[in-house]
Amino acid sequence: MIFTRQWVSNEFGVIPKIGWQLDAFSHSAVNAHLFAEMGMEALVYARMPFDLHLDACDERKAQFLWQPEIETAGAESPPLFVHKLYDHYNAPDGISVGNGGYSMK
Repeated sequence: MIFTRQWVSNEFGVIPKIGWQLDAFSHSAVNAHLFAEMGMEALVYARMPFDLHLDACDERKAQFLWQPEIETAGAESPPLFVHKLYDHYNAPDGISVGNGGYSMK
């Protein structure tokens, strides 16, 4: 991830602040800690157990602050704003991304 951030910085002159963990099969406290240590402020992800996905959608818990529980040299990592995609990585209802471009259904 550090190499990619450096490449984006060199090519586009910006440093990404949002992580994209689209198809990871697990998330640990280490993820939040590493993202925070690399300067990330937010994370978007898609995959989680289906029962937790239903709970997140029903209870509107798809967004939360993830406070890493790992300390470095006695200091806490800053919290990471997290958003769980509603429909995994499909387009929202009403939007078609087929046929080479975006179009409304």
